[in-house]
Amino acid sequence: MAINKSRKVPLARREFRVEMQQRDGDSGSADDRPMCPIQYGSQRAAHAHTILSILRVFRSTYYPQHRLSDVIENMYVALPVFIAHVAGRPATASQIARTLEMPRNTAVRKLDWLIRKGYITRRGTKYCMTDKVNLSGLEQVMRMQARLCEASVKNLSIFGYSVLTLHL
Repeated sequence: MAINKSRKVPLARREFRVEMQQRDGDSGSADDRPMCPIQYGSQRAAHAHTILSILRVFRSTYYPQHRLSDVIENMYVALPVFIAHVAGRPATASQIARTLEMPRNTAVRKLDWLIRKGYITRRGTKYCMTDKVNLSGLEQVMRMQARLCEASVKNLSIFGYSVLTLHL
């Protein structure tokens, strides 16, 4: 059965289901089976959308000349460096690799890329952030990320979480 067209049909709680229509005379195949339902699909999709949006904001703020797919692993490696720096305990490549569950050689390669871009520096065996992360307009970026997180929490409110209004 080949797909002629698809349309979204609203269901309860703003969930959507895609209906597939069969062309006349098509014999059908395993590829045309309806997709399985996903529990809490709209909430999970909204959360996934929030994560992607935050990553895009992060990428456009710090790496505007690159595509998201080209820098996502490097951004991922920068996160534990940032967290350790703010905690006052710079991390080694081994600690970063363990935290991210990636081979140490891969982590070192990504750390070297971040050093070349000027976002982190190496002090002996430990890695720290540089002043380059302190951008002008950072408050606006933080507000945007807070709004994205707030929207995600609203979508998860069916589980009993309440939305806290952040005043940045």
